[in-house]
Amino acid sequence: MNTTHKTLLLGKAFCLFTFLLPFFTFSQQHSEINNRMYVRIIVPDALTTDQQHEIDEHIRSKEGVLVSRMDIYTKCYLGIYDGDLISSMNFDSWIAELGYTAKCKVEGPHGTNQPMTPLTLESCTSALDQ
Repeated sequence: MNTTHKTLLLGKAFCLFTFLLPFFTFSQQHSEINNRMYVRIIVPDALTTDQQHEIDEHIRSKEGVLVSRMDIYTKCYLGIYDGDLISSMNFDSWIAELGYTAKCKVEGPHGTNQPMTPLTLESCTSALDQ
């Protein structure tokens, strides 16, 4: 197995861990929110860790955002939010405010115990083609 393949596997495992961790670490203050939603967005032009950190911090500061994570390896953003206060469209706007492109958005109710499959531009494009 070459180094590139090992790095990709490690990156995918880290992404999955990063995205699943927030589902198990909500504090008590978020337990009373009835309309928790999630959004996952590919941000292909966020190439550096500084750019990804900028996106994460910018969105994390917004009212109604409960969890904000940007994965370094896959350029996939995960947000969990109060659906009574904001919508997934806010995330598109917030990403655009920083000059980045939001692509391949997947959204839905949080906490339905459905597994999250890895989100990539390739998987999104192939799913849209079907």
